[in-house]
Amino acid sequence: MESQSHIVLRPFVPTARAAGPAGHRSRRSRALAVAGVGLLAAVAITSSGAAPAVPAYSFFTDADTRSVPTDAERNPVEVGLRFTATQPGTIVAIRFLRAHDDTATHPVRLWSEAGERLAAVDSGPGSAGAWQEVRLPTPLTVDTGDYVVSYQTTRYRVSVDFFRSPLRSGPLTAPDDAGVFTYGSGGFPGATWHSSNYWVDLVFRPDPDHPTSSIPRTALAAAPSA
Repeated sequence: MESQSHIVLRPFVPTARAAGPAGHRSRRSRALAVAGVGLLAAVAITSSGAAPAVPAYSFFTDADTRSVPTDAERNPVEVGLRFTATQPGTIVAIRFLRAHDDTATHPVRLWSEAGERLAAVDSGPGSAGAWQEVRLPTPLTVDTGDYVVSYQTTRYRVSVDFFRSPLRSGPLTAPDDAGVFTYGSGGFPGATWHSSNYWVDLVFRPDPDHPTSSIPRTALAAAPSA
């Protein structure tokens, strides 16, 4: 049976799929039970004062993640999100959705498409099961191009078959198979597994000298529940 909810989102080149995390193979049916996840590409107005407001963009700010399961495995893994910035701007923070039993500190990283580490910071402890937004000590100015945001963990939440279509939030785009991972301690996450979403996100502010056009919104069906 298929259950659908509307997810309002907004591309990139898919990578070849690799064998996914062991927990996916042992509990894929459970991970598919995420039909209740509904998304809205977020535009948060964060500036104040007389100057024109500069919007900040994320993919999952308004997501209903209550039905997203925590994976059963406990192996060290770097999980992340691959995305494209279609105009210059600044990455000010990285966000991730904590596992239901996770309150630990995690290394959080930003990478170039080629696997060069561009920024790294520790998250500090956080509330189990909740989103944590980790501010970069120095916001990183980026050109148009492809990037990855990720964090190192042994516990993570995952929605299998999530990235079946490209997503868009203003000048940010995410491809089919945008969710990426690698096992071990702190390597570049480049493998994919059945279009999984590991619920890693970012906060991006476009360069005000490159105005962003109005944001088209596309309604997409959520993952099947069985």
